[in-house]
Amino acid sequence: MKSLIALIALSVSSLGLATQAQSGNAANEPTITVKYSARELNSERGVAMLYARIEVTAERLCEHYNPGYDHCVASTLLRAIAAIDRPELDAYAAARGVLVGSLSATHGRR
Repeated sequence: MKSLIALIALSVSSLGLATQAQSGNAANEPTITVKYSARELNSERGVAMLYARIEVTAERLCEHYNPGYDHCVASTLLRAIAAIDRPELDAYAAARGVLVGSLSATHGRR
């Protein structure tokens, strides 16, 4: 069975952070696309690896935001995980302080 690949572009905007679909990003907004397979979310190891890739990508995207780095990373994680919208990833993130559905997130280190 062929697995679907979804694309999440992590994007910084002037009002905060937003996760956008691959198309439709405003010009001049830095983005990094994280590709993942739906199969990755079928195992705890796959969920952990996807979360780690999103976290590293958020850190790279936010590295120039000082002050505001921690908020940038937390917001990017929150929005990316919400965009993926899978309970397995939501639960994994919640265990690390990223609460999908909340207006703010605390970013706990692994």
